[in-house]
Amino acid sequence: QSIESLIHLPAMEDPRLIEALRILVSLTSTAYIGYPQIYPLIVAKQVNLSIEFGNAPQSAVSYSSYAVLNSPGGLGDLDTSYRFGELALAMLDRERSSENATNINFVFGTFVNHWRNHISSSIAYLNTACVTSLELGDFEYVRYSATFEAFYSVLMWHDLTEVRAHCDRRRLVLQKLRLEEAS
Repeated sequence: QSIESLIHLPAMEDPRLIEALRILVSLTSTAYIGYPQIYPLIVAKQVNLSIEFGNAPQSAVSYSSYAVLNSPGGLGDLDTSYRFGELALAMLDRERSSENATNINFVFGTFVNHWRNHISSSIAYLNTACVTSLELGDFEYVRYSATFEAFYSVLMWHDLTEVRAHCDRRRLVLQKLRLEEAS
C-alpha cells in the first residue's frame, strides 16, 4: 500500500499495543541522541505496529520518525522521507492533537522540509513547534526548536542582532515559565 494510504488505516484497538507504541515513541529522542544504533529498530517497530494493527494517537509521531530515518542522515531516500513527513503532518492536521504537534513540526522543520523546499519555509514549522512546546511545558522541544530556528535564521543571513534579540525573548519566556513552575 502507498505511504499516503496509511492515514486511512483503521484505529488500533488493543490497549496493550497502544501502550507499547506510546512507550516506543517516548524512547525515540533518547535513542536518536544517545543510542543511534537502536534508533532504526525502535522506529521500524513503531511503524510496523501501526501498519499491522492500525493507527494509534502516536502513529503520526512514528511516521515522522520514519521520515528522519529515511533522510540523508539515515537511509538517504529523500522521496520516502518527505512523503512520510507529509503523512505525519496530514495526520496531525486531521487529528488536531497538540500533544503531537511539537514533535511532528520540529522533525519536519529540522530534518525533512529543507530537502525539498527553501530553508526559510522550515522556520514556520520550527516556530509552531516552539510555541506549542511552550504551551505544553515541554522544555526539551522548546530548546530543540528554538536552537534550529536560530540556526536556520543565521544560515539565511538574517540580521544577527535580530536573531539574537529573538533568541533572548525565547530564553526569557522559558526562564519565566521555569520560575513559575518551581513556585
